[in-house]
Amino acid sequence: MVTSHSNNIYELYDDFSGTTLDTNKWIIRGSFTTLKLDNGILIIAGNENWEYIKSIKSWDTTIVFEAKVKYTGNWGSEGPVFSDKNNDNRYTIRFDRLNDNTIFMVYDINVHSTNAMASTYPGIHLSLNKWYIIRAIIKPTGDGIEFIKYCVDNTCARSTKLTNVPIKELSVGFSLWSSSEVLYIDWVNVYKYDTKPIVTTII
Repeated sequence: MVTSHSNNIYELYDDFSGTTLDTNKWIIRGSFTTLKLDNGILIIAGNENWEYIKSIKSWDTTIVFEAKVKYTGNWGSEGPVFSDKNNDNRYTIRFDRLNDNTIFMVYDINVHSTNAMASTYPGIHLSLNKWYIIRAIIKPTGDGIEFIKYCVDNTCARSTKLTNVPIKELSVGFSLWSSSEVLYIDWVNVYKYDTKPIVTTII
């Protein structure tokens, strides 16, 4: 567990300890049916238009993204989202939880596009109403983006590289679809990548 003074260590850190979301750190997009802080937990629910929060800070170098999250919705379309700082987060890369509780990566250029690219990670399973630590090593490549690792607790997916994706400076955030999907976020941090290993199992 990271400590509350981690602003001195990380490029981005939020433990959601205030009473409202810190708009010096986050952009709010859309009309959430729920967006509140409750005892250090950010609680968000969608409104059927891919609502999201997005970091104001962005990166053009390899970063490590970490967050402690809990999924509760039955629909399955909620989770971390990544995009260029100048793009709408809905239109870039989402890591959703499928209805069978596996991870599903979607690159969707216009949300409902038939030419969306997707990749499943059947070895990573999520259960509802359980806390998980998500870790990702992410590298903007100029013409795309590479997920060097994407981990849930200590289980990690294969490397995934997307080209022709307009990401030059990466922003991070969280997105979800409907009011029946409620995402709980305990903390989130981002730091520049180093060689320290963060995983124990690769599938």
